[in-house]
Amino acid sequence: METVIGRIKRIVYESPTNDFKVFLLRRNDKAVISVNGEFPHLIPGVKIEVHGNFRNHPKYGPGFRADAHSFDHDNDTRSISLYIQSIARWIGPDRSLKLAEHFGADLERVIEQESERLLEVEGIGKKVAQSLVESWTDNRSLKEVKVFLHGLGLSTLKIRKIVTMFGPNTEEILKDNPWLLCFRGFGFTTCDYIASKLGKDMSEPLRWSHLILHILIESLHSGHLYLKPAELTAAFNKFNRRTPFPLKDEEISIQEIAPHLKHLLKEGYIVLDGNNIYELQSYFYESESARLLSKVLQTPDTCKLNPKNVETFIKGYEKRHSIELSEAQRDAIHSFASEKVLIVTGSPGTGKTTIVKAFVEMMKKQNISFELLTPTGISAKKLGDTAGHNAYTIHRRLGYRGSEWTLNSFNKYPTQAVIVDETSMVDQEIFYRLISALYPSTKFVFVGDNDQLPSVGPGYVLKHLIKSKAIKTIFLDTIFRQEEQSEIIKEAKRIRDGDIDLTYFRQDRKADIWHIRSSTPAAIESNIISIAQQIKDSNKTRTDKKYFQIITPRNRGPLSVDTLNDALQSVLNPPDSAKKEIKVGNSVIRKGDRIIIKKNNYDLDVFNGDIGKVVHITVNEVTVDIEDFRDTTRRVEIPLKIVDEMIKLAYSITIHKAQGTEYPLVIIPFIKAHGDLLLQRNLLYTAITRAKKKVIVLGQASAIEKAINNDKIQKRNTLFSERIQKWIKGEGTSLQSMFSEPENYQNAKLLKQLLSLEGKAYSDNVSENTPSKQELDNPPEVQRSKATLILGPTNRKSLHQVLNEIESLEEKNDTSSPLSDLPF
Repeated sequence: METVIGRIKRIVYESPTNDFKVFLLRRNDKAVISVNGEFPHLIPGVKIEVHGNFRNHPKYGPGFRADAHSFDHDNDTRSISLYIQSIARWIGPDRSLKLAEHFGADLERVIEQESERLLEVEGIGKKVAQSLVESWTDNRSLKEVKVFLHGLGLSTLKIRKIVTMFGPNTEEILKDNPWLLCFRGFGFTTCDYIASKLGKDMSEPLRWSHLILHILIESLHSGHLYLKPAELTAAFNKFNRRTPFPLKDEEISIQEIAPHLKHLLKEGYIVLDGNNIYELQSYFYESESARLLSKVLQTPDTCKLNPKNVETFIKGYEKRHSIELSEAQRDAIHSFASEKVLIVTGSPGTGKTTIVKAFVEMMKKQNISFELLTPTGISAKKLGDTAGHNAYTIHRRLGYRGSEWTLNSFNKYPTQAVIVDETSMVDQEIFYRLISALYPSTKFVFVGDNDQLPSVGPGYVLKHLIKSKAIKTIFLDTIFRQEEQSEIIKEAKRIRDGDIDLTYFRQDRKADIWHIRSSTPAAIESNIISIAQQIKDSNKTRTDKKYFQIITPRNRGPLSVDTLNDALQSVLNPPDSAKKEIKVGNSVIRKGDRIIIKKNNYDLDVFNGDIGKVVHITVNEVTVDIEDFRDTTRRVEIPLKIVDEMIKLAYSITIHKAQGTEYPLVIIPFIKAHGDLLLQRNLLYTAITRAKKKVIVLGQASAIEKAINNDKIQKRNTLFSERIQKWIKGEGTSLQSMFSEPENYQNAKLLKQLLSLEGKAYSDNVSENTPSKQELDNPPEVQRSKATLILGPTNRKSLHQVLNEIESLEEKNDTSSPLSDLPF
């Protein structure tokens, strides 16, 4: 690898879809060469050091291919100013010049030793100062690390992620254990590639152990909380057949995997429950959810709703709202007063919202403290609007902090009742987070449609809550909406019941369900664009989220979220010299675009699924108006450096993302090419029921019929309902008791740590079951807590790291008896 130092003379080419750039560099010997490579941000005139080789580019000819780079500066004002702009792109020319003029050559010392002095410069606040310190330090200290990673053939984006995770210790950590990256968002194949480049033994036990954990964690994406031995073995062999580094040339048996399972079992990374193999936290979430729910069911209710007054309330409610409740709805209100935990389920139009509003009115009337919660921002907005009371996402209300939950088993939230809407979208971890953060005396109501898609995350919470038969469940089945005239509601019921009579799928643009028959992705995409153009031409205000939404089964490929978004953007918000725009991933985001938040960010107070509109773009940030309760918006400024990971276009979203909300008009591409996994009854049912007034379905009738006939709901490995039943009978097994059996869990350090961190959840002290009146009147301020740990799904560490960290917490104890044989 060669090194060239010089200054950027001129940028020749910038790719509109990625970081590839070509520029002319004037070397220190005054010679000018062409340089190409991946560079996030370049400023002409800045001093740069590039590492790579001279080679011929197929399009741009001879030049220097840069695999790594770092910026530098001389001691003059201009050089320092350009350097600042290059390493901290959100600090523009004006502020960078002020910094350079104010501190001059002393700036580096100030940043390293007196960073608080940066605030002396006008326009430099605490956040900007901190980001400059971080960027300056990274560029200086991580140059060799970046060269090392580029030497492994990694892309600039992957290098950025790895450097952010491990900093200056990156090389040492990866040489020790490259497979730990698979717990930080990298595929196992990438980890194997790095390991091979580093000369690791590709059959060493560490790789076997990490592959087992990787398979267990990957199975979470399919909804599974555990795998059977045969399922684990099949996944192991499937990977082994495809990898360029097979562990063996022939099939691998469970007997060969067993020693590595024993190692993981010994170290507390997996749990064996009979023949079921759990990753530790998956077992923890499932078993603790069941135990805590049983405790809720057994703890007295503090709401003190008088069942005798319910009939009076019902009559008054019907009169105030000029409605007549169905028998099931009346039963729901009576049950709300008498039951500690209640489930209300029903399809669209059966009056779930009416019942929630009744519950809210009843609690307000009797001065009961309560919370309305949902899994997503979209559904929270809808619930708040319809119930007339602020609703929150579960993440937001419990103070989710990236890898921590401010409200938890240590720091419970005092409220008398909680109503959870769209419970079908709640996965096992979120259910645990919710039930562990509230006192057992809390009244719970779970509302949802049991026939909709299950949660994106693992588990089948609502279905198993109902299946357990431990909770009173009200099934609403009388259709009220739109006086039973909605063809959408009628057809949704037919789909739910498996009726393939497509009477309501009419080739009539005036029908509630307009079916445009087409079989090719190109023709369907063209039709969707044409419809969007007509909507825009007829009424510009109807191009916002409130009027219509395209929803599709898949994220990538033909008729996917990505392809449709790019096509729709060109119609609904085309390029305009007056509109600023920015590259985000492989797309362009410009002012006026409809966007969706991709991940939770507690600092910005935005959460996965929030919908918004881009209102401003600067060199520092993208400003977005996030839709909030009752047609209000919250203005959020997203720093440019995290825009890629935070937002994407939302003219088209997945059916999963659309759950929890409704639109007047929904457009759905639905074709056989989507494949059997996506042509499912509950997927079509969920898609159709997102529409309030009209649905346009584009695709083959045979694809619709195939989906309706496919009622084989994808099996999810979970024993939640069985665990609930055992705890109700007093036969449940806690993690504490399992840990006390050394023959099963020798040196189960991680398990012990989980138990100690979640310790308060195990207390049976009555004072911890019920909040005091003072707590109810004055809920605690949200504050940080160390109650969540190390191996959360978004914050996993390697075996090596975790064991080293835990070793300092306890004495080694190797005196326990050897592991018993595995049960298979």
